[in-house]
Amino acid sequence: YLPYYTEEERQRHTVRPGLTGLSQVNGRNLLAWDKRLELDVQYARNVSLFEDVAIIFSTLKKVVQRKDIAVGRQHVLQSLDVERRVLHYEDM
Repeated sequence: YLPYYTEEERQRHTVRPGLTGLSQVNGRNLLAWDKRLELDVQYARNVSLFEDVAIIFSTLKKVVQRKDIAVGRQHVLQSLDVERRVLHYEDM
């Protein structure tokens, strides 16, 4: 997906991936790509132990409560490359 990221969105790769993250606890597949990437960049800019602990507890809470579980084909996101190609084509 690297060619399809904006310069700002590439900042998400300045941190190592983890088991969970801001976009996962804030909607995961229920979020559009732009929002998911925005949350990843927000995390990358504000890395802290406190934030990591908060994300882990939020993840555990969602799992226990079975909240925001996306089931079914309607919750499968279009691939970022396909979405961005379509948007780029429409901008032409």
